[in-house]
Amino acid sequence: MKRIDCHSHILPGMDDGAASAAESLSLLNLLQNDSVDIVIATPHFYPQKETAGVFLERRAAAFGRLSLAMANGNVYPQVKPGAEVYFSSDLRFQDMKPLCIEGTDYLLLELPYQLFTKTLVNAYFDFLSSCADSGIHVILAHIERYFLFNSYEDLNAVLFPNIFTQINCDSVIDRRERRLIARLFSDGKIHLLGTDTHNIENRPPRFGAAEAVIRKKFPKRAFETLTANAEAVLENRQLPGVL
Repeated sequence: MKRIDCHSHILPGMDDGAASAAESLSLLNLLQNDSVDIVIATPHFYPQKETAGVFLERRAAAFGRLSLAMANGNVYPQVKPGAEVYFSSDLRFQDMKPLCIEGTDYLLLELPYQLFTKTLVNAYFDFLSSCADSGIHVILAHIERYFLFNSYEDLNAVLFPNIFTQINCDSVIDRRERRLIARLFSDGKIHLLGTDTHNIENRPPRFGAAEAVIRKKFPKRAFETLTANAEAVLENRQLPGVL
């Protein structure tokens, strides 16, 4: 069983995550201490700020800097490139394949932090339709955050079959989130786990602590299901832990 962090901002100087290769290595050291085997690097892509081509060039350069820094004789988790794509109605006209997690058809998507208006939901459905036509599977990033603005029923309306979700480790650990997280687990609405780590000071990776909480507080074999799903993503297979 491989432990896989499905959401992180560890690429140096890429976004609001790790500021340097040295900080990236510090984050990777913490993940290594938590027995994480693979980290998916998902820097923010904001289509209103840059083209996908520019983003991918910057990501390749940052990935190169990190790979060079990792070649120091120490042991680190494997790093796989991906992206956290911020939703825009114009995305349906763009080729999303290059922004998927490398070697897969899975795309990590971040929705706006707002009330899900009819306009937003319609644009989102149009985007999902274009993704389906291209064989792309959408993963909604940190699903728990959208409940700050939307009811459970409203959000549930956008989580129809073949839409997968990722939850943050910090949310699992936070006692104030437990009731919501338990309901999401019970309803089969959580498929993947990610640290969403950005830095050492206030957003470090806490994968091990989240694993301990999941094993103790949530349904039996929930962690194993999340792990199996993450392995399926990287192997570009259908997620097994989906009802």
